[in-house]
Amino acid sequence: MERGVTCRQSVLSFCRSVLHSPIGDNDIEVAHPLSRRTPSSAEATDTNQAASQDSVVIVRFSSQQVRDEIIKQRKVLKGTRQSIMEDLTALNVATLNRLKNNNLVDKCWSWNGRLFATLRDGNKDHGETISASTGSYSCELG
Repeated sequence: MERGVTCRQSVLSFCRSVLHSPIGDNDIEVAHPLSRRTPSSAEATDTNQAASQDSVVIVRFSSQQVRDEIIKQRKVLKGTRQSIMEDLTALNVATLNRLKNNNLVDKCWSWNGRLFATLRDGNKDHGETISASTGSYSCELG
């Protein structure tokens, strides 16, 4: 974020210029930068140092409709270092990570707190039928 610009203003600018969303000034209730855990000197690498300088922001939108429209635009960011993610529970984050690492899964994503996956054979399954074994990379889909 630029110096002297509020986090809220930065998010508004990002949504308008990068996501091409006609978001209004009143569509964001609150935007906060999140502090990131810095790696110890033994763990520090060029990759970790670059990642620790990235800004992470959590945003509360004034309505579910505005939130959904912004999240739909996240596909514009594919292939960049920027991303938009839902604030998921720790269990859903772990499950999503296991799905990403599973050879049977082609794509996976979250929407409204539910997890979705497309299998390599083209079948789609959704969060209610996904159960992942804790501590293992095997997932039962469908």
